[in-house]
Amino acid sequence: MKNLNKVIMRKLLILSFFTFSFVQLNAQISTNVQEGAGFFLPEPGEKFVVGNDKSTKLWKTYIDAHNNRDLESLLLMESDSILIVGPTGNRISGKAQHKDALSAWFDTEEPEWNIYWAMPYKGVLGGDEWIIAGHEVTTTVDGKEVKQNHMIDAKISKDGKVELFYVYKMDIPAKPRKIPMPKFRFAVKYEDSAYEGRLIGFYDEALGIEKTVKINGFDVKIGPKRFLCSGNKLSDSARRYLAGNMPIKSLYLEDDETELSVKNIYAGSSVKVKSNYGDDEESILLAVGQYTLDDGRILVVEEEGVIAESADFPKEPKNTPPPVTVVVFKNIRYIGLDQGEVTDPEVSITIIN
Repeated sequence: MKNLNKVIMRKLLILSFFTFSFVQLNAQISTNVQEGAGFFLPEPGEKFVVGNDKSTKLWKTYIDAHNNRDLESLLLMESDSILIVGPTGNRISGKAQHKDALSAWFDTEEPEWNIYWAMPYKGVLGGDEWIIAGHEVTTTVDGKEVKQNHMIDAKISKDGKVELFYVYKMDIPAKPRKIPMPKFRFAVKYEDSAYEGRLIGFYDEALGIEKTVKINGFDVKIGPKRFLCSGNKLSDSARRYLAGNMPIKSLYLEDDETELSVKNIYAGSSVKVKSNYGDDEESILLAVGQYTLDDGRILVVEEEGVIAESADFPKEPKNTPPPVTVVVFKNIRYIGLDQGEVTDPEVSITIIN
């Protein structure tokens, strides 16, 4: 009897152990079941969980075949009944249609795909494998590069092939091209008449830009004074100041039209009258006489073409260093590839007598 009781107790213990283990296993399995999330109207009740990277690897290989123009390989990776739904609702059905469409696209626009993200997911009820991926697609249309973002939602068949995908696209705005800044220089036709120069804007020849630059105005600092100028020439007040305070080797009579060319502004310097005929220019020795300049000074000529000594035109001092005047340009307002203002264009001229 005792032996029988021992056998019964042993069986009860074994049964209790297996019962406990089964309950624990069921509890563990139930806690590992993923409920999923989301929905898909064509499949009522379906929810989705994260898939695995088998789908990711397949899709990347599939896209690589597109970029390599390997039609044979990519067609092997898709189902015979593949269906592709484009952004406008257009459909491509079957491998034959897909092959023709891709061949034409490759030839006309040379598309290139760059995958920038991917997420595999799986249906909880049906077990269908999907992958959604983002691509930057570059094409060439009418000789110009066009970029778009394509989001593709693809279904992978049970035998591991691409059987369906939807394409959604969005244009990528072209990056604004940085407009180069024009350069500037003050062009002087004659070295002794800097005040007749013109400010010129241009683009670096290396850029191959033929667009001209129009100067609307600028500021100029001549010595301690500053002048506001319109257009690309010095204002009248700036010209007068320049002529009266710099050894520019040009003077004007009080009529504001007659220009005199001088070697320097001291007695004994040669003096000529500049005369323009069309595009030609010639100088004539200034006749003997007394002349009033536009700044009020009196210029006396006792010998044809030579400045006589006077209060306004004394003899040149000995061992006097040549005077220097610096002209600095600021706030250049221009219209070129864009319209703007260059505060400090680093344009200046230094004039030494």
